Amino acid sequence: MTPDAFRLLALSFPRTREVPFLGSQEFRVRERTFATLGWPEPGWAILRLTPADQARLLSATPALAPEPGGRGKRGVTRLRLAALHEGDLKPILKAAWRAASEPSHAAGPVAAKARPSAPPAPAWTQTGSSQVIPLFAAARPPTR
Repeated sequence: MTPDAFRLLALSFPRTREVPFLGSQEFRVRERTFATLGWPEPGWAILRLTPADQARLLSATPALAPEPGGRGKRGVTRLRLAALHEGDLKPILKAAWRAASEPSHAAGPVAAKARPSAPPAPAWTQTGSSQVIPLFAAARPPTR
């Protein structure tokens, strides 16, 4: 697999654009990066997969490895271009493109958060009949 073949395949997906970034090339859809070519060095690429896709694809080819650290646990995957055949790249790249192009449903529906009850009145206030008056306001001379 050559960098040029990778680039052509990445750009073949709808709404994909190529953006230079720190000496490498990023491929984006909906302003989200799904692949970076030439990182961490020439001959390599980074793919942003879902953790489920990453687990499935890691067993399929030795050309893939999770990025070290927490990013790898979130699906960021290294790809060694020389170890991959062109025909094997399309489903891998499509999984990364799909993860970036579709709205995220990984977290499930957002649960309504319970609002905490009103906090107690701050200690720097004094209460009059039904009105809370800050202490510093009471010390000010009246304005005319």
